[in-house]
Amino acid sequence: MSSSSTSYLLKPVNVTEHLEIINKYESESYPEDEAATYEKLKYRLENANSVFRGYFTSSTCSDDEEKLIGFVCGTKTQNKILTHDTMSVHDPSPNARTLCIHSVVIQQAYRKKGLGLAMLKSYLQYLKDENLCDKILLLSKSHLIHFYESAGFILNGESNVVHGQEKWYELEYKMN
Repeated sequence: MSSSSTSYLLKPVNVTEHLEIINKYESESYPEDEAATYEKLKYRLENANSVFRGYFTSSTCSDDEEKLIGFVCGTKTQNKILTHDTMSVHDPSPNARTLCIHSVVIQQAYRKKGLGLAMLKSYLQYLKDENLCDKILLLSKSHLIHFYESAGFILNGESNVVHGQEKWYELEYKMN
């Protein structure tokens, strides 16, 4: 009798293999007026792939395939503040040192198990290891502020960005 254990890996994702499932998870995780469209997710995968990572299961059983269970994506900007515009376009230049995170998503079946926080911490470590940005900005609903603070983000306050029906709060993570 063999036992298997599951571990999790943060890895690159691509349009061909992963866009459909990423779009499904995004749609299941955010209200319709907040979820990124298929086109926006495709744009981010194609243009901001270095800061778009998937979270995969990795079983010790050889017959088990890796399964995408979540993802984190963002775009980079040269601006130091988060605005609707900085969230809309990816700046690939070396001077774009601020990362705006758009989505932190774990598939419904894997939630409430600490995997979202583990994924986010792995993502932050990846960004540090690759020296991809100096700071990270994101928008959060009030009930998720503690989640992001647990990963090391600091609350900047209410955001001026309007997206959907609810009030958003801006959080920041400094890489140094």
